[in-house]
Amino acid sequence: MKETTAIRQRIYPSEVQKKWLALFFGHCRFVWNTLLEWRDREYKEHKKSIGYLESSRKLTEMKKGEEYSWLSQVSSIVLQQTTRMLDISFQRFFKKQAQYPKFKRKHGKQAFRLTRNGFSLKGDKLYIAKIGS
Repeated sequence: MKETTAIRQRIYPSEVQKKWLALFFGHCRFVWNTLLEWRDREYKEHKKSIGYLESSRKLTEMKKGEEYSWLSQVSSIVLQQTTRMLDISFQRFFKKQAQYPKFKRKHGKQAFRLTRNGFSLKGDKLYIAKIGS
């Protein structure tokens, strides 16, 4: 049986860490909005439904291209989780459990998700990949 654990943590970042977190939030928002727009366009133009694997491949293509090479500034775990959450949003929409996924905005609640490899707790310090403790 698979056990899922979630940790919600209130943090008090320094000014440098705030800049890193803003970078993480911005990159996640960009990936979400870009993939959402791409999935919408593919469906409207070609009646093609896009799943997680195609979205993940698209993200990889984006990161390898020169135009979006700046996406490598943040942890790939965060961007993959954003892709996964977008796919889950679509699954919930098709099951009539939620509304159609919306584009993310810069202002308001900001969040990103990490897997177990993306962070660690050492004493009273939270270490996040590519940000530090």
